[in-house]
Amino acid sequence: MRTGYAWRYLPVGFPPWQTVYSHFQRWNRRGVTERILTELREQVRLAHDRHSAAPAGDHRFPVGAGRGHRAS
Repeated sequence: MRTGYAWRYLPVGFPPWQTVYSHFQRWNRRGVTERILTELREQVRLAHDRHSAAPAGDHRFPVGAGRGHRAS
C-alpha cells in the first residue's frame, strides 16, 4: 500500500484493477487488512511453537530492511 502497489498489473483472471482497489480500500478502512495480518502473525508464531502473546514488533519492515538500509 505504501509503496504504490501497481494495481494495473494484477494477474490475469482478476477483476478490473479499479474493482480490486475499491474492495481493498473498503477493507482497509474497516480494519480488515490489519486483522488479516494479525491472524497471519498468530499462525506463524504457533507454527514456530512460540507463545501467542509474544510481541510482534513492527511488521512493516524486517530487521535491517528499513528505508535507506541495505542488506549486508
